Amino acid sequence: MRRFSIRNLKRFGFGNANMMNDIVQLEIQEYLNNFEESRIKNNGIMHMNESFYLATLNVLWRLMTGVPFRHDDERLLHLVHLERDLLKSDPIGGSLAHAFPWLTYIPGITPIKQAKQFWTEIRALIGEILIERRKLGAFRDNPSNFIDVFLHEIESGNDPMYTGN
Repeated sequence: MRRFSIRNLKRFGFGNANMMNDIVQLEIQEYLNNFEESRIKNNGIMHMNESFYLATLNVLWRLMTGVPFRHDDERLLHLVHLERDLLKSDPIGGSLAHAFPWLTYIPGITPIKQAKQFWTEIRALIGEILIERRKLGAFRDNPSNFIDVFLHEIESGNDPMYTGN
């Protein structure tokens, strides 16, 4: 799975300075457009809460799916808020749970409830995207992003999760 991921992420720009530069430039332009809209809409007051995070996430998301989220996408904002709440709930709890896994069974020691909700919703979002891409079927003839290549490998019988590719 690791080799498959690295090989195909490189194919779509990960680690390629020119391609990454193009992707980052597109996201910077989107960020600046949103920045200007927010400034006008709020009489010069800027709300920067998630804007940098959204821009960074979109660069990575574009590598995976080929299509970025809009910065006002409700699904994306919901996930960003879940992650923020997870990180705020206990800054050292996650590392303690990794060192002492039995701590996850003690209520209140680690933010296990928030973590489960976050990962459940991440899986659901990725599942929706996989279903959408499968319905489109473009991955069969012309894979245009990492998820398309992954689906193509699965359908060709070379499931990257199990073949060691």
